[in-house]
Amino acid sequence: MLKENLLSSWQKPLLIFTGVFSLVLGLIAVIGWHTHNLTLIKVHPSLAAMEYNTALSFILSGIGLLAAAFGLPIFATASGIMIAIIGSLTLLQYIVIDLNIDQLLMKHTISETMRYPGRMAPNTALSFILTGMALFLMRRRWTSNAPNFISGCIGSIITTFGAIPILGYITGFTGIYIWESFLGIGMVLHTAVGFTIIGLSTLVFAWRQGQLKKTDLPQWFPVAAGLSVIAVTVSLWQALVVQEYIHVEKLVREKTLGISDAIKDSLELRIQSLIRMANRLGTTEKTSKKGWEYDARLYIEHFAGFHAIEVIQPALHRHWIISQENGNVANNYFELNKRQQEMFNMMKAQHDIYFSGPRDVAQGIRGFSVSVPIVYKNKLKGFVVGTFISKDLFDSMIHKNIIEGNSFAVVKEKDEIYRSDNDRHIEVELGQEIEFNQYGAIWHVRVWPKQGHSAEMSSSLPLAALVTGAIISFILAFAVYFAQTARNKERDIAQVNQRLNKEIKERKLIEDEIRKYQEHLEELVETRTAELKSVNKQLQWEISVRKEAEEAVAKHAIDLERSNTELEQFAYVASHDLQEPLRIVGGYVQLLARRYKGKLDRDADEFISYVVDGVNRMQTLINDLLTYSRVGSRNKVLAEVSCGQIFNRTLANLKVLIDERRSVVTHDPLPLIIADATQLEEVLMNLISNAIKYNQETPPCVHVSAVERDHEWLFSVRDNGIGIDPKYHDRIFIIFQRLHGKSEYSGTGIGLAICKKIVENHGGRIWVESEERKGSTFYFTIPQRREK
Repeated sequence: MLKENLLSSWQKPLLIFTGVFSLVLGLIAVIGWHTHNLTLIKVHPSLAAMEYNTALSFILSGIGLLAAAFGLPIFATASGIMIAIIGSLTLLQYIVIDLNIDQLLMKHTISETMRYPGRMAPNTALSFILTGMALFLMRRRWTSNAPNFISGCIGSIITTFGAIPILGYITGFTGIYIWESFLGIGMVLHTAVGFTIIGLSTLVFAWRQGQLKKTDLPQWFPVAAGLSVIAVTVSLWQALVVQEYIHVEKLVREKTLGISDAIKDSLELRIQSLIRMANRLGTTEKTSKKGWEYDARLYIEHFAGFHAIEVIQPALHRHWIISQENGNVANNYFELNKRQQEMFNMMKAQHDIYFSGPRDVAQGIRGFSVSVPIVYKNKLKGFVVGTFISKDLFDSMIHKNIIEGNSFAVVKEKDEIYRSDNDRHIEVELGQEIEFNQYGAIWHVRVWPKQGHSAEMSSSLPLAALVTGAIISFILAFAVYFAQTARNKERDIAQVNQRLNKEIKERKLIEDEIRKYQEHLEELVETRTAELKSVNKQLQWEISVRKEAEEAVAKHAIDLERSNTELEQFAYVASHDLQEPLRIVGGYVQLLARRYKGKLDRDADEFISYVVDGVNRMQTLINDLLTYSRVGSRNKVLAEVSCGQIFNRTLANLKVLIDERRSVVTHDPLPLIIADATQLEEVLMNLISNAIKYNQETPPCVHVSAVERDHEWLFSVRDNGIGIDPKYHDRIFIIFQRLHGKSEYSGTGIGLAICKKIVENHGGRIWVESEERKGSTFYFTIPQRREK
C-alpha cells in the first residue's frame, strides 16, 4: 500500500508538469495570434508558425492532463474527445474532403506560401488523435491490463513522432517531418517538443501503472518498442518518398526547359522565314510571283509543319497562295473566315506579327497561323500568312532523345494548340510548366512523364526501407518479448529455488534450457549454411550473365566500328561523285554569264550571279567534306616530320591571304615529331587562315609555338582577332557550326571540325581559350611517339 501511494504521488507531479507545459505552450501561441506577435507564434524567425488549431489542441491537452492529475476524469475524457475530433477532422481533410475548418476560429494572416493556410500538419493531427486517446485512458484506474497496455503503446508512438522532427530540425533533413503528399506542411519545432514531452509523460505514466515490481518491465514494452521502430520507419519512408518526389520534379523541370527551348527555337526559325519573305516582298513595289513561289515551296519543304503560305492584300483578298498538298492554288481557293478578317483589320493598324488561335486548317486537321505584315515605304502592302498543322509542327520539333518517355502540351494564351496524350492524372500530379513570350504571344509548355516512365524514374528504395523497417520492428519486438519472457522465467526459477531449495532440479532446468538453445543454434547454423549455398549459386549465375553481357558489348563495339568506317567511306565517295556534275553546271552557268551578260534583264543577270556564287560555295563545301572524310577513311602516314618545314609550306600556301591583309605571322622554334605531315599541315592551314580571316586589326598578328609537356607536344596558335565568347568554345568544333553569317565572314564551318578530327586521329585533343574582342589562342596536343 505504501509503495502504491508512493507511485501515485510520483505520477501526479509528472502529469501536472506536462499539463502546465502543454497549457502554457498553447496559450503563448494563441496570444501571439490575437496580438499578431510573430515571436510568440514562431519562437524564432527561421521557424514555421504554430497554427491556431494546434495551439487550441495543446491548451485542451494541458487541461486534460491537469484534470487527470487532480482526479477529474470527466474533464480529462472531454478534453481527450475534443482533441481527437480536431485531429480526426483535420486528417479527414487531407484524405477525403476539405471541410473549411482550418480558419474557422482565426484567419491565417502570416505572409507565408502555404498549401493549406491555417491547417496543422498531418503528423501533428495524428499525434493529437493519439493524445486524445491517451487522455481518455487516463480518466480512471482500470481493472484490466488492456488500457494500460494501449497507453504504453500510444506513448511510445507520440514520443517517436515528436522526437523525429526535432532530429530533422537539428540535422536539417526536412523530409523526416514533412510527409509525401503534403510537401511544405510539416510539424513545427515547438509542436514537436510539446509532443515529445506529452509522449514521454504518457509512456512513464503507463510504465509506472503497469509495474508489478520496481525492476519489472511492463508487458506492453515489446510492442511499444516495435511500434517505435515502425514510427521511425514510416518517417524514414516518407522522407525517402519526398526526396524521390523532389528528384522526379527536378528531372521533369529540366525536361520542360529543354522541350520549351526546342519549341521556342523551332517556332523562331519558321517565323524568321516568314519575316524574311515579308521583307523581300516589301523591298519593291512589284514582286515576281515566280520568285515568291520558289521561296514558299522551299520553306514548306524545308520546315516541317507548314500547311500553306499565302500573301494577302490589304483589302483582304488573297493574292498568292502555296499549299503543302496542292502546290500552287488558285487565289480564290480559300475563303477568309470572320475571325481571320478581324485579325487582319487589327494588324492593319499595328503592323505587328500576329498568332491566331487554334482552328481547322483542313477538314478534321487542327492548326494555327502566323501573320507578318508587308510594309513598303511605311505603308501596309499586305500580309504573309503561314498556316501550320499543329501535330506535324510539334512532332517535328521535339527529337526523341529530348522527349524520352514524357508527354507535353502547348497552350497559346488560353487556347490549347497541341497535346501529345490525354493522361490528365499524371499531368496534374507531376506536370511542370514553362511560360515564354514570343512576339507578344504568351506560350505555355507543360511536360509530364508518361505512366511507365514515371515508374522508371522512381526507385524501390522507399518500399525496401519500409519493408526492412517493418521486419526489424517485428524482430525487435520479438527479441524484447523473448528477453522479457526469459527474464521472467529466470525470476520464477530463482523464486522456486529459494522456496524449495532444490539445487539439483534447478541445474536440470538450466541444462534443459541450454540444450534447447544449443539445438536452436544448430538449427540456425544449418539454416545459414543452406542460405549461403543458395547465395553462392546465385552469384555463379550472375557471373555467367555478366560474362555474356560483356561479350555482347564487345560484339556491338566491333559492329559500331565497322559501321563508322563504312559511313566515312560512303561520305567520301558521295562527295567525290558530286564534283563532276557540279563542275559541268558551273561551267555552263559561267559561259551563260559571259555570253549573255547585259543582253538579258537585270533580274536574269542577278539570278545568274546567284547561281555562280552558289556553285562556287557548293564546290568549296564538297572539297571541305572530302577533306573531312579523308581524315577518317585514309590511314595516317606516321613519320618523323619537321614542324618548321610544315609551317613554311603553310605560309607559302597562304601567301595571297597574308599579303592581302598585310598579316604578321611569327613562330617559335618548332620540333621534330612523329605525325602525318599532310594532316598536320591541314591543321595549321585552317588555324592560321581563321586567325587572319576573323581579325579586324591592322595588321593581323599570328604567333605559332610548341612546348613539350607530359609525353606530348602542346602547340598553340595565338592571334589578336575578334575573339570568341566562352559559351561557344565547344560549339565551334562541331561540323557546319558557324558563329557569323556568310555576309560577314566566308567559310563553310568545317575547318575546325577537320582540325578536331585530325588531332583526335593522332591521339591528341584541341581546345580554345578566348574572350570577345581579346583575341584567341587555339591549343592542340600531339603525343610523343617513337618512329617504327
